[in-house]
Amino acid sequence: MSAASRQPIYGQSPEATTPDWAAVAADAWEAPGWREAAVEYHKSCAARRAIVEIAPERLTQLRRVMAEDVSVEQAQRKLAEHRRDGTATVTVEALMLGLREGIESLQSNCDRLRRLSELSAEQVRFVCERLQRFKPDIAPAWSSEEVRALIRIWGRINAPVS
Repeated sequence: MSAASRQPIYGQSPEATTPDWAAVAADAWEAPGWREAAVEYHKSCAARRAIVEIAPERLTQLRRVMAEDVSVEQAQRKLAEHRRDGTATVTVEALMLGLREGIESLQSNCDRLRRLSELSAEQVRFVCERLQRFKPDIAPAWSSEEVRALIRIWGRINAPVS
């Protein structure tokens, strides 16, 4: 069905008040630019490899935590245990943003405590250094006592369960 054989305004009769969306879609599909772009896109998708390759041992671990008898909390804990280098940079930055409010902000915000719990020892040292170097226009720099308190909290959270 060509666009020329249709009545004006996407095949609507003069009495119609809403567009004939099937005709609109057909017109769009018949446009050579759209069709060529869609065909090219589908060809490139079929030829493209996966964007992210997952190591076989990591894939095995992911399959295990995706089992139906594993809760989301258990899966999250297991995945966090296996992370060698700590948490993602974005998590560290989110924690830093929250810690601008001071050490007291940890008590009232469980997300901040969770983020702190995900840090590796190296990341905790990095965060502590940054806290002591806060610029006055951002937040007050943390004292040594506040930093020690943060380290104690991190240590309690990450203490091995016996």
